[in-house]
Amino acid sequence: MPKINIPSYLQSKLDKNTEIFFKEGYIYELLQLLIEINPELNDILLDKQKKLRKFVKIFINGKDIRFIDNEKSFVNDKDQVTIITAVAGG
Repeated sequence: MPKINIPSYLQSKLDKNTEIFFKEGYIYELLQLLIEINPELNDILLDKQKKLRKFVKIFINGKDIRFIDNEKSFVNDKDQVTIITAVAGG
């Protein structure tokens, strides 16, 4: 099963999980899975057009999905997905 590494910022919204396993599929399906777990993630991960927000970066095996097929990138059974969110504040 593919594995998602959850950044610390999102762990509190996903029951303190540092990683989640899921069935292979497309990144947009993975995003929907995370949003089903916690609907609050919809506003964090996606913009009003349901596109990945610019400050959220997703990597499959270290490769940025922006250079693959964005949200239509396919995640295979043994892949590792990493989500990185930029956090600002002051």
